[in-house]
Amino acid sequence: MAGTQRTFTVAEANAEVPRLALLVARLQGLARRLDDERRAAAAATGVDAGTIPMPTVLRARPEARRVLEELDAVVGQIEGAGAQLKDLALGLVDFPGEVQGRPVLLCWQLGEPEVAFYHGEHDGFAGRRPLPGADPGRWLQ
Repeated sequence: MAGTQRTFTVAEANAEVPRLALLVARLQGLARRLDDERRAAAAATGVDAGTIPMPTVLRARPEARRVLEELDAVVGQIEGAGAQLKDLALGLVDFPGEVQGRPVLLCWQLGEPEVAFYHGEHDGFAGRRPLPGADPGRWLQ
């Protein structure tokens, strides 16, 4: 990784959760709008929606450019705070942190009230484990 990345404590990551919940929900809505624009462009140009290239969408549907720019801006807000958007559809966001002196990614998913999980840098969502002292049984993993 280039440069120095911010390392979050669990409390610092939790302080970001209310703002992230709004941003990720907004991103999901923008992604749906962009998908609608893609399907409309595909229908207008006679191309399959799954294969239509974004430049074609942007030419056929000028509104798509604004949606794409807003999407990029919101992702920039998340990443600018030091968090990492991992999966938009699932609403997954990671925060570089430490658990028991080891570098990890503190893991939060849209709908969870707080950061209560972590995983190794290369473990991903499937490797999520409860943070020491967390009570993740209060919501689904």
